Amino acid sequence: MTSDDRTEAKTRPSKADEALDVLGELRTRVEEATVEIERLAAELVDRNQALDELESITDALLGVIDTAVVVVGADRRVRALSRGAAQRLELVDPPTGKPLSAVLPEPASSVVVARLDEVAAGEAARAEARATGRRQRSRGRRPAPAAAAEVSEVELPDGGSVSIQRVTGGGAVLVLRGP
Repeated sequence: MTSDDRTEAKTRPSKADEALDVLGELRTRVEEATVEIERLAAELVDRNQALDELESITDALLGVIDTAVVVVGADRRVRALSRGAAQRLELVDPPTGKPLSAVLPEPASSVVVARLDEVAAGEAARAEARATGRRQRSRGRRPAPAAAAEVSEVELPDGGSVSIQRVTGGGAVLVLRGP
């Protein structure tokens, strides 16, 4: 073995040193991930507190307004309703979690659900058009314009009407007017 070989052997890390380096890098990454997880957990707690506050405010508002308001989820089940809606629809038991048809009498519930489904289908088509538009732009074509969000007004058979405002997640806020 020449002196150059011995110098190279001394400067080249051993397998054990390489393993320690890898373990050190992994430890650093785990510590960084732990800090990130703790930050995200704290952010989640903050967001949950904000959500709880908004739910309390929403419940308080719905409890005091006389306007007939029904909040439905994407599954067409009642999420909340105002005092005015409970009075107008002559509800005794809380309808939370029940299908819209258990709260809004037929044929009104069918008309509203059909309109919600129609709007949802239109939103899905617009989302697909936007996605297609992005693909078309990447190929040099011009995409179809996106439609603006809308509030639908549906006339009911009893002469009243329902204003339908879609919300994120597929649900809607229904405002009942008239008879």
